[in-house]
Amino acid sequence: MHSCGFPTWPNIWPTAAWPLWVGGDVPQTLTGVPTCQALAADLAQRYGLATGLPLAEVAQRLARRGQRWEFTDFLQRTLGAADHGPQSWHALLASLPVSHFIATAYDDLLARALRAGSRPSITWCRPARWPCARRAPSA
Repeated sequence: MHSCGFPTWPNIWPTAAWPLWVGGDVPQTLTGVPTCQALAADLAQRYGLATGLPLAEVAQRLARRGQRWEFTDFLQRTLGAADHGPQSWHALLASLPVSHFIATAYDDLLARALRAGSRPSITWCRPARWPCARRAPSA
């Protein structure tokens, strides 16, 4: 058992309690939120960068140009513009008899679908808690 009370991988293996891994770039038609590629394309166009770059590269280039907060503000405005609720496929995943879900998406839609289905969910790391996602208080 891990110190947090979660089974370690060797202990999960014999139980067949396999985790379900949900990637972060599920198409927008399913999630209702833009993909990383769509965010990167929009940012690149706004700030005169080459199109087709991954989101991480766009973020790095903006940071090197001193536009780190423009990047952060864009993400917060774009992703917070509407309350995107869990979609039907989130509810479908939440209804599966899976003991562990590992989601690498930047949203919390799967966690919200799990809670709506009265399934426990534990979130270890949310982007809003990252120090880089918040501006320092103004002096």
